[in-house]
Amino acid sequence: MDIGTWLRLMLVLSLAAAVAPAGQDPAVDFEIVPGQRMGPIGARTSEPDLIERFGAANVRRTDIHLAEGEFVAGTALYPDDPTRKLEIVWKDDSRSAPARIDLRGESSEWRTAAGLSLGSTLSEIEELNGGSFVMVGFGWDYSGTILHCGEGALTELGWLGPSGEIRDRTLVVRLQPPPGEEGVPLEQYRRVAGDREFLSSHPDLQKIQPRVYEMIVELAPGG
Repeated sequence: MDIGTWLRLMLVLSLAAAVAPAGQDPAVDFEIVPGQRMGPIGARTSEPDLIERFGAANVRRTDIHLAEGEFVAGTALYPDDPTRKLEIVWKDDSRSAPARIDLRGESSEWRTAAGLSLGSTLSEIEELNGGSFVMVGFGWDYSGTILHCGEGALTELGWLGPSGEIRDRTLVVRLQPPPGEEGVPLEQYRRVAGDREFLSSHPDLQKIQPRVYEMIVELAPGG
């Protein structure tokens, strides 16, 4: 190889390194498949697997808030990037298998094949579902949780069995009023607050247009 060719090769390699920052893989799969995987993360992915796949700089141990003031030791992936960050709750102290994977925030690169993600609005979810769904009210620990998809297509959100039980929910989705909640009239907010069930077609919910602020992905043991 002559010196001119060698210099050109070094230039190409240096440019490639500049485009892909150290510790980040530009080819990450951000698709959420409820019950099966979250990108390359499946039910048998361990913390060492995360470090090998994503780089130690993108994996950090952290305390994860569950509900009602409870925290549990877990692992954050992309902890410094709000649009990629996720948190993993492990099944045991060995951190050898995820129990669940949490997303929180206003927007994310992680999304389902249908397009459901952080920031999705109530109307967008209804469109994906092909109809109304059932959720609980705002202003408590489980604020805005979708209980089931009603008669719709998003069965990963849960569906109602013949005895009234919620079945096969592999994706927990929670909604809240959009940023600038002070713009929502207090009486309107109160009418859809608390531990009560509401159809997404409720007039006040339609006016408020809450957005997804949290998603919890459940993984099947054999996934």
